[in-house]
Amino acid sequence: MRRPLPTAVVLVLSPVLGLGACARPAMRDGPEAGPPPVAVPTASASSFYAQQGRLDEMAGRVARIGASYPQVFAGVELAPDHSRIIVFRIPSAPFDAAVRSALPGAPVSIVDAAHSARELNKLLDRVSADLAYWKGRGIPLNGMSPAVDGSGLRVFTTDPARARPLFVQRYGSAPIQLVAGGAVHAD
Repeated sequence: MRRPLPTAVVLVLSPVLGLGACARPAMRDGPEAGPPPVAVPTASASSFYAQQGRLDEMAGRVARIGASYPQVFAGVELAPDHSRIIVFRIPSAPFDAAVRSALPGAPVSIVDAAHSARELNKLLDRVSADLAYWKGRGIPLNGMSPAVDGSGLRVFTTDPARARPLFVQRYGSAPIQLVAGGAVHAD
């Protein structure tokens, strides 16, 4: 279990956390809500959610397999068109075989990742341990999340351009992606 962090830091510690919620159609209200959602190629809402449940279960199975391969597993997500799951991993024939064996014939895409979730979570721990350091330099860290695709650790701050050279100085070439993001406040 991870140690508690200040409430200003939002952590996404599991690559599949929120998969089900993210994959359901978004509620939209008013013209400012953006473009309409992409049509789902199913006959009804009930068949959409049946497919959703199946994909969520598959993602859970992949995450359990990934726990046995922490050196290569990066994450799993639902494809934007809700037709399959996408598994991100550092290339590994044994991991791929385990996924294919557990989900024969299932709609799964296996995609290369640069970093494992384990590696990115270690980096998250390292940056989290430096919260006071960054606060003392006027760089608020408002959230952190390992990218599900294994590309790096996303760190949210109000001034990524100012933070970037300081992060390179402190962490070298670590795969950190600085992203504009304000503090999270409870309502």
